[in-house]
Amino acid sequence: NFNSGQVVFRPINGEAPTLALLMAWKKGELKPALRGFIELAQRPLVV
Repeated sequence: NFNSGQVVFRPINGEAPTLALLMAWKKGELKPALRGFIELAQRPLVV
């Protein structure tokens, strides 16, 4: 939770920057936590 009262969230004006993300993991090591992270990373960003 980032809402500690000391962090201020501000909207980004104009087009938001994008970031290329590459992920790699050891073959055969697709554990539930990793699977969940991959599913989350593949979702489109909803603002």
